[in-house]
Amino acid sequence: MCANSGDSRAILCSVRDNNWYFTQLSRDHKPEEQDEAARIKKCNGRIEPSRLQPGMLLPPGVMRQGNLFYGPKRVWLKNK
Repeated sequence: MCANSGDSRAILCSVRDNNWYFTQLSRDHKPEEQDEAARIKKCNGRIEPSRLQPGMLLPPGVMRQGNLFYGPKRVWLKNK
């Protein structure tokens, strides 16, 4: 079997001698990865978490930590 859905990773599963094995067919392209960060920056992108704008409420469960950023790193256009 082989499956890949959206941003999910693809793996190949097989059975041999009544044991399951898997082979990773793709890898996550996360901005935390050094080569992916370099590719994003080369294409005029930037990497940072979401940013609170003036007047916005903090999302539920998020505590202010002295800056306006929250959540995981995301990819943005360089000037937007």
